[in-house]
Amino acid sequence: MDVLTLGLFPVSEENPAGEDIRYHPDFESLQAEVDKISLPSAAGGAIDWAKISSMSAAILAKQSKDLLVAAYFAVAQLHLAGLPGLEAGLGVLTDLVTTFWETLFPQLRRMRGRVAALEWWIEKSESALGSVRHTVVDETVKARLLERCARIQDILAGYIPENCPDLAPVVRILEALASTAAPPQSPAAAAVAAAPDPSPPLKVQAAAPVTPAVTAPPSTEVAVSVDSLLVSLRDHTLDLLEGEVSSTQPHRLLRLAVWAAIDAAPPVTDDDLTLVPAPEQHLSGMLRELESRGDWRGLVSAAENQLPQHIFWLDLNRFAASALRELGPACQGAADSVALETACFVARHPELPTRKFADGTPFADGETRAWLEGIALTRGGGSGPGSSAASHSEGGGLPGRLQTMLQSAQALVREKTLAGAAADLGQEIRRASSRRERMLWQLTLFRIALHSKTTELLHSLVDQIMEDMEAYQLASWEPEFAMQILGIVRSGCLKCSDKALRERAATVQSRMARIDPVQTLLIEK
Repeated sequence: MDVLTLGLFPVSEENPAGEDIRYHPDFESLQAEVDKISLPSAAGGAIDWAKISSMSAAILAKQSKDLLVAAYFAVAQLHLAGLPGLEAGLGVLTDLVTTFWETLFPQLRRMRGRVAALEWWIEKSESALGSVRHTVVDETVKARLLERCARIQDILAGYIPENCPDLAPVVRILEALASTAAPPQSPAAAAVAAAPDPSPPLKVQAAAPVTPAVTAPPSTEVAVSVDSLLVSLRDHTLDLLEGEVSSTQPHRLLRLAVWAAIDAAPPVTDDDLTLVPAPEQHLSGMLRELESRGDWRGLVSAAENQLPQHIFWLDLNRFAASALRELGPACQGAADSVALETACFVARHPELPTRKFADGTPFADGETRAWLEGIALTRGGGSGPGSSAASHSEGGGLPGRLQTMLQSAQALVREKTLAGAAADLGQEIRRASSRRERMLWQLTLFRIALHSKTTELLHSLVDQIMEDMEAYQLASWEPEFAMQILGIVRSGCLKCSDKALRERAATVQSRMARIDPVQTLLIEK
């Protein structure tokens, strides 16, 4: 099988594009291998790229001209062969969309699926190019790769006039690669390049004179340099986090690397969705499974490794911060770093917590929105996600003792003096200057009791929170805040070993469904 012709020749004369492969065992086996990319162990080499390459090639040759399978093949080639692999993948994808665009899979009417496949390919290619970023390449190879990128970009722009996937991240990395030759010169200039005084100005090829290369706009060069720096920073911080999660700097620098270039929140379409592809459905389940098992280091690793791929998935930051707190005093600074950087990011783009991915999945679920509100409040936020809450207390924010008491309560619990923590928080609940503040203190005590696995206190707090919500008619006045509170209580009940508490999660979910049935359905899924 000549893999370079996979995009050219039909599966059969009767059915050139083959059949839809998505529910075939061969595709399921391929997908299972690709899914390993999302596992915490992926950085350690658990992915068999040779297997992905061979399985993808077999499907493309004998079963189906599927764009996602071609994307898997292209990324596998890049991992296996570096820049020659990138060129091979570009060639197969270009041939495939040129030859089979009308009949390949996903079908033409499922344009979103095609776009998602191409975006996955671009995203994973950008990540994989990190391994060749410091490679010195021949100038002709570099030019050929850039030409291939430009060609497929033009072809796709013709097929997808609106919201066409953009190869700019890949192109920027290629443009930043060092090369073994100077920019293209005339044959005469090339012949004397080794002379002691190469004074003649450089020109392009042997054609008409062009502007010397030194006049290229410096702003473009700076932009490329900044992008390359951020990609390098991202890769180095992920390497650091593989060894030690307690240091504050890698968590902070990772967020700088992935968020620094974000100028605005993604725009929404007429149906109130963004065009940002949603994370794969199994990822959320994997994170919750790690959380339920108490695998805190695994949860930190999984969340942080997913962040560069899903920069708007705010849930990842909550998972990372909560797991770091569970790891004890040595990791509290790292948890604070995650919270602070996330709070600053959301303060710059306050629309983010209410945005949704292309399939309707929220950027931030109910628990994450409550967490965002909490970290903004403890920072005294007035423009971030906690600003509306702040307006309910004196001076535009909750009392200054909030952060102090939260830290004091956590310290008391770490010393295994739950009674002292509960007594202090009980006083704050009684002294609360607003209903919202009272609810937040109750949630703080609920979290501490949950951490300490104090079943009797948890039952009492669930009763108290539910009764106060009913008495304050919170669902009528502040339905979003009510959903956040109930989401935290439901999640906490589900984590408990006590059967009666787990059963109460269904009652809480029923209350949520009466407030916002759509959001409740998404949480349940």
